[in-house]
Amino acid sequence: MVRSYGRDASGASIIEASDDDLLKAVEPLVGANAAFIREAVERAKLAAVGNGASDDLIINAEAVSIAAKSMSAHLKLLDPTKDMQPMSGMEAAGSILCQELGTNILRTMLSPQAIRKVMVPLMERDGEQIG
Repeated sequence: MVRSYGRDASGASIIEASDDDLLKAVEPLVGANAAFIREAVERAKLAAVGNGASDDLIINAEAVSIAAKSMSAHLKLLDPTKDMQPMSGMEAAGSILCQELGTNILRTMLSPQAIRKVMVPLMERDGEQIG
C-alpha cells in the first residue's frame, strides 16, 4: 500500500526502500485503514520536500517511519480502549464525579446570568451603554 501511494504525478515510484524496511517503517500503523497509510506517505513526502528535496523527490524508509510514528497517536484516538487499564469502582466513581463537577462548573460559569453579573459592572465602569 505504501508503494501505491508513493508515486509522483507521472506514476513513477518515489520510494527507495526494501519491502522489509517499509514493513518495519509502518509497524506503528498495523491494523489502520488505508487513509492512515496514505497520510503517512503524504507526510513523508512533505518531510522530503521540507528537507530540500530537488525535482527528484525520493522517500526512504526512515521518512515513512517518522511519519507513521507521528500518526500512531491519531490511531489511538480511534480506539481509546486499546490502552486503557481497568478501573476499580472507586476510580470509576471518582472519574464520573470529576466529569460531572467539571460540566456543572462550566455550565454555571458560562450561563447568561453569570456572564451578565461580570460584564455589567465592567461596562458601567467603562461608561458603555447597556442595552
